[in-house]
Amino acid sequence: MKQIVYAKNNAYQLRSIFDVVKDLLTDANIKFHKNGMHIVSMDPEKVVVLKLFMDNFEEYRFEAEKPFYIGLYMQYFYKMLRNVGPNHVIELEVYEETPNTLKITITGPNNGSKTVVSIQSLDIPKEDLVFPSVTYQAVLEMPTSDLQKTIRDVSHASKKIKLSYADQDPCYLSIASTGETSVTSISYCLS
Repeated sequence: MKQIVYAKNNAYQLRSIFDVVKDLLTDANIKFHKNGMHIVSMDPEKVVVLKLFMDNFEEYRFEAEKPFYIGLYMQYFYKMLRNVGPNHVIELEVYEETPNTLKITITGPNNGSKTVVSIQSLDIPKEDLVFPSVTYQAVLEMPTSDLQKTIRDVSHASKKIKLSYADQDPCYLSIASTGETSVTSISYCLS
């Protein structure tokens, strides 16, 4: 069988990414192409864009003539990854004879245990969204753990947060939530 996609990477890294994605999307298409794999999904409430470029994989080969999609149920995909550790390896494969099947192999440390699963693609409408280039007036760079703590701190008031930017001296990024009983806001000074 001729292999048209082969991607190999640290399974723990993918687990960290899909730990977030599974909470944002029920199901989505993974688009495989010569530069890597992308998930782009849009619904009335949110747009999710995840780009994993080929340089971020230990090994990535794409032998197809044009990009193609594999539709995945995110919770199921994440369940396969939830018990992997830092030394597990994941391999994703698609063959020309079965282009709607994603073969997933997870290998334990030191080539120990192997889990092999083949998943049939879901029939999800394909979206190729193009996002215009954007120039930002200010940029806030912070550890992800600080951002997660901030969102957790403001989320007690409401399940929605509001990001706002104040262009004054000093300029601030405010993360806020407003609920029936309280208003919570945390501001960061941008440099």
